[in-house]
Amino acid sequence: MKIPNKMTADEAVQLIKSNDRVLIQGGSATPQALIKAMVARASELRNVELVHLHTEGACGYTAPELRESFHTNAFFIGGNVRKMVGNTVDYIPVF
Repeated sequence: MKIPNKMTADEAVQLIKSNDRVLIQGGSATPQALIKAMVARASELRNVELVHLHTEGACGYTAPELRESFHTNAFFIGGNVRKMVGNTVDYIPVF
C-alpha cells in the first residue's frame, strides 16, 4: 500500500485494523489528534493492543466501554492511565 506524503489523522488511523499492535509515542510527543481519531473508530475495531511509556493528555482508549476495542500495555503509569490499571490497562514494569 502506498502511503501518501500528507494525510489527516482520520485518514491515518484507517490503517489500523483489528488485532493490530500500535505503539503510541509518549511524553510531549503524544499524538493527541491520532488518539482522538483512533478512539472515534472504536466501534470498527476489536482487540487492538496499545503499547506506550508515559503519555500525556487524553487517553480515551482506556474507557471501560471500549475494552473490546482497545487494551493497553503501559511500561510506565502516568496520572492519565493510573486509575485504569487492572481494568483496561496492564502495567509492565521496564525500569
